[in-house]
Amino acid sequence: MEDLQTPSPAKAALTPGLVGGILVMALYFVFYAIDPVHLVKPYRGLLTFALAVTPLLVYGFKWRKEEMGGFATYGQSLQFAFVSLAITSLFGTLAQMLIFNVIDPKAAEFVAQKSLETIVDTMERFGQSSAMSSEDLTKLEEGTLEGLRPIGLLRGYGVGLLIDGFFA
Repeated sequence: MEDLQTPSPAKAALTPGLVGGILVMALYFVFYAIDPVHLVKPYRGLLTFALAVTPLLVYGFKWRKEEMGGFATYGQSLQFAFVSLAITSLFGTLAQMLIFNVIDPKAAEFVAQKSLETIVDTMERFGQSSAMSSEDLTKLEEGTLEGLRPIGLLRGYGVGLLIDGFFA
């Protein structure tokens, strides 16, 4: 008798998750090596998203065609996408933990300061430069620094899983 066992979407998602994760991790390290200010820029988020989704799409189409016979249910596709994005996000979180807590702990302060400058510049462009007091700015900088510590990064990973679930 033929083996009609359906391939596991989670198992198939390991490869695109690892590929995406390695690409995202490499992006973070390249940006850090060039200039840590790149870790604050909006294009970092867009590139991270593209590097996470591209392997998901490439391997997802291949998985559906070759292992699923050209058809995958919504549930199977959702599981495949979520596991892949969760693995990719984990690698990105690990890269940030290494950069900001092991390789160069001072980079966290630099990134927090640059984030604050970006926020203030944006507010000035919209005519809201006086909307925040120096106390508010200090709290914002402290919150940003907290988000770059291991507990903050893990909390961010948890929020990222919710976002991954949305995009999956």
